[in-house]
Amino acid sequence: MRSEEKARERQRSVDALKRSERQSQHRADQIGALAEVARRITSILDPDELMQAAASVIQSRLASW
Repeated sequence: MRSEEKARERQRSVDALKRSERQSQHRADQIGALAEVARRITSILDPDELMQAAASVIQSRLASW
């Protein structure tokens, strides 16, 4: 394999790793948002208040993405 081909292959590998890292971070952010919703709503018994609290947390998390 020529040096240019090796360099291109290394770059493709680096690019694939960066994409994978971004995807993993996005999934971690999503899990964090779910955990925050769960933490905030576990003690709410009123269904209307529960929905409002969940919507508020989700909206604030989505705004930061």
